[in-house]
Amino acid sequence: MRTALVTGANRGIGLAIAAGLNRLDGIKVLLASRYADDGEKAAKVVAGNAVAVQLDLSTLESCRRQVKNIVD
Repeated sequence: MRTALVTGANRGIGLAIAAGLNRLDGIKVLLASRYADDGEKAAKVVAGNAVAVQLDLSTLESCRRQVKNIVD
């Protein structure tokens, strides 16, 4: 299964992109958002293979942590 990481996926264009990717076969969609609660709400809207990921792109620590989690 392929994995797509969509940043800013809790609203607007990011949410629309995540929903579109979720309609494709064989793709796990990671919905990245700064706040975990927002990501969880968005993942429920998108449903399917959507998984919320808390990711703050403004901090290197958050990026490193999530890259490690995704790869593992």
